[in-house]
Amino acid sequence: MSDIVQLLRDLGGSCLALRRWARTRVYVANENSSNISIIDAASKTVIGTVGVGSAPSGITISSDGSRIYMAKQGSGSVTVIDAASQSVVTTVSVSGAPLSVAASPDGSRIYVTTQSSQLVVINALTNTVTANVTLSVVAQDVVHVEQGRA
Repeated sequence: MSDIVQLLRDLGGSCLALRRWARTRVYVANENSSNISIIDAASKTVIGTVGVGSAPSGITISSDGSRIYMAKQGSGSVTVIDAASQSVVTTVSVSGAPLSVAASPDGSRIYVTTQSSQLVVINALTNTVTANVTLSVVAQDVVHVEQGRA
């Protein structure tokens, strides 16, 4: 893993996403180059990049590994990427500048925190915003934990 951390630094990455069961790929959000690097975990080499636009700030993977979700502060949106084809599926506009993103374990919802103290809920099947929850503080990160598994 230390080789991957060094590669993350070399790429100028600001955050990364991986799933415990998906040991073959690491996804890195590169703030400086406005893209995502896809790294083969075994060979520790970049095997692809996907352009996502201005200021990627948070990244997560769907529970089944089929989608990558990238929060982008610069455009106030979340980019949805197909993991298999490494291509952008759609972009979802959110209120405020998104900071962090998390996927529900069942794959039905995406949660996004914003600089405007909002928790935005996105329906992962339709890629539409279904709720905006006002928070009392600006949440820098979000993690979805299954009930009883903290």
